[in-house]
Amino acid sequence: MGKQVNFYMSAQDENEFLQFLRSDPNSVIFLWRLYENAIEDISHLPTPDEPGWFTVNIWHRELNYPLLKYIEKQGYYIPDKEKSEIIEFTRSTRDSENLVPGRIWAEMQYWTCNNPPQIVEKSKRFVSWYESLVKWIKKRSIRESNGCYLLPGASRFYEEGGKLAKGVTGRAESL
Repeated sequence: MGKQVNFYMSAQDENEFLQFLRSDPNSVIFLWRLYENAIEDISHLPTPDEPGWFTVNIWHRELNYPLLKYIEKQGYYIPDKEKSEIIEFTRSTRDSENLVPGRIWAEMQYWTCNNPPQIVEKSKRFVSWYESLVKWIKKRSIRESNGCYLLPGASRFYEEGGKLAKGVTGRAESL
């Protein structure tokens, strides 16, 4: 069963979130797909002209190395988000005058294929790390009626007449 927190972030909010992540040298941000069987820490987030630019993964080096699955037909690797202790970061984006929510999401448990199947819980260290990211977001936000957290830059965008989309609305643009 996964956990997620939805939010509205401006470019400034996103930069502050990334600074918070980077304040821990063990935090690694990596692309949603990899062309080698290895995690590569990226120094900057992808731009809108790159496929899948709106979603990246976050891993902490003190946790188990993520499991990677090879997708032969496409010729790349993706992390096994169900079994790996990683967090998916979907960026808040702009859709013309709308700010579209982003999220952080992580799977907290999964079923084995044993007979009988068993539930495997993610480590306490992982859950604690995930909760620290949630805490950072909530501490700086106000909660909207739709359950999304509105960070300060996104709040200014709204106060200046911008609209908050309830979900994905169409072609997203970079903040």
